[in-house]
Amino acid sequence: MENATDVLPEIEAILQTTQQRVTELQRELALAEQARQVNETHLQHAAKTLQQLDIRQTRLSHEHGSLPSEDLGAIEAFERELNAMAALRDELAEQFELVQHKLATLEGQRQPLRTQLEQHTRSLHQVEGELAGLAKVQKHLIASVRTYAWLARKRLKNWPRLWRQIDVTRCWETELVAV
Repeated sequence: MENATDVLPEIEAILQTTQQRVTELQRELALAEQARQVNETHLQHAAKTLQQLDIRQTRLSHEHGSLPSEDLGAIEAFERELNAMAALRDELAEQFELVQHKLATLEGQRQPLRTQLEQHTRSLHQVEGELAGLAKVQKHLIASVRTYAWLARKRLKNWPRLWRQIDVTRCWETELVAV
């Protein structure tokens, strides 16, 4: 009984630490997901803008071909506009590549965070189960005054408890507590 009460505060401290870490990881995952969505939106916008610029460039090229050759001033204006659009298209293509790279980086950061969150969640559930089991055992031992009286009558009170001598593999601790 003393061992169970000694272990309970440690387990509660571990549980609290694990819960805090889970909360931090969930917050980090939410921020990473939000950043990924923002970058994805930028990526879609850049792609749409590129498509519109290509369409406009095609239209201007067709208009350029249908212009009379005598209007050199209009031709020069269209060429300047066409060159400006080509420069804008190139700039947007660079931005598109940067956003794609940033999106890939964020995707790479998201998976380890998810894995870490899952590990901490599993650890939290295991600690909660152990805590519940130990609390149940502690409650049972406290309520069981007759057991101590029986042990005293049988002169077994000072003998080591059998359950303290059982060595359990780490992955089976929860199952032993449940039993």
